Amino acid sequence: MNLFSVTLPYLMLISFFTGNLDTFRIDKINFINNSPYNGIAVSLIDNYDIKKGNLSNFEAQIKIIKENSRKDIWPWIFINRIIGHHEGGRAHNPKLSNLPYFRAIKGMDLYNETGALDDFFSIWRLSLRIAKMLGAPGIVVDSEAYNNYRINTLDILARETQKPIPVVQERLREIGRILADLTREIYPEAVVWFLFTGLGEPDYHKLGSGQSVYRSLTYLVLGFLERTGEKPGAIKVISGGEISLGYCHPSAEAMGRKIAARQAAFREILQRYPNLHLAGTLAPWHDAALKKPGHYFSQGDCDNSLKNLDDFQPLLRLLFSSYRLNWLYAAWGAGYHPWDDKTAPLYRRAIQEAQKNTPSRAASAVSGRAVGGEK
Repeated sequence: MNLFSVTLPYLMLISFFTGNLDTFRIDKINFINNSPYNGIAVSLIDNYDIKKGNLSNFEAQIKIIKENSRKDIWPWIFINRIIGHHEGGRAHNPKLSNLPYFRAIKGMDLYNETGALDDFFSIWRLSLRIAKMLGAPGIVVDSEAYNNYRINTLDILARETQKPIPVVQERLREIGRILADLTREIYPEAVVWFLFTGLGEPDYHKLGSGQSVYRSLTYLVLGFLERTGEKPGAIKVISGGEISLGYCHPSAEAMGRKIAARQAAFREILQRYPNLHLAGTLAPWHDAALKKPGHYFSQGDCDNSLKNLDDFQPLLRLLFSSYRLNWLYAAWGAGYHPWDDKTAPLYRRAIQEAQKNTPSRAASAVSGRAVGGEK
């Protein structure tokens, strides 16, 4: 599917409940075929796994998907592969991050000192090859630093890698340029959908000198954009909104204010990089009482202002009318299990109802850049 020629807003499902591509069997293919989703992200190797990427591991499932799927199956990969465990750092899962493979990495494996960077390049190549084989628009890239969230702060990453900050910034850009070259070589029409880019946060952190800087991994995205913008080409980059928009909003009015603020924050960067596009996201739940206490989805903007999927209808309609490209996060902490036979139909009906009541053409003034390059 050409994402940039569709009329209705595109919707992708992302969930860690889905499992890896080598276990994506006919029951899940049939489910997504009969769902209101246009596509689904399926991980090749999960965020803490250290397996090598090998096409032979996926050939059987690729054949089954090609024969049976009517929807887009996007390979989903994780930058976490090159991020090291740091004792005392903040990891999403300290036990899984504390493997010898990750302990050997100091901050990030920027110079392939442990072989993790080469492993990541191999996974990137593999994801593009599989996307092309499946006829998917491209790949999904998860930029979250699951092993050590502290490395998002540039001076901390510089300290852990024992490199000056300008050297770290340039090396991250160089890695992004290498990834762009690999993309152009393997799948030159690919869409690279980052769940977030950090590009709307130029003042994420202030250095001791007072200089404002992006989060560390944003410099990798900048390198990718700089290289893909050097030559006219079809590679598109999506900023998914996980951070700049967020998963949760206490009301449609609050969500609308966040959309407007995001648009303003991205205005200059969208003008600079014509192959960059914004996507929207949301993490719905069907019963606020089932959310996990103390979890992300029970705090802040994810509090219990919205009780059920009826309450989500205005937010879903606003999402679909604001962005051409969208993804819903089916999250454990929010109680959305997309493969549960009892609750999945509730979400299917809610999404279809919102789609039915959304204008067929999304508002280009909000989405940043509309389908077909209109502004």
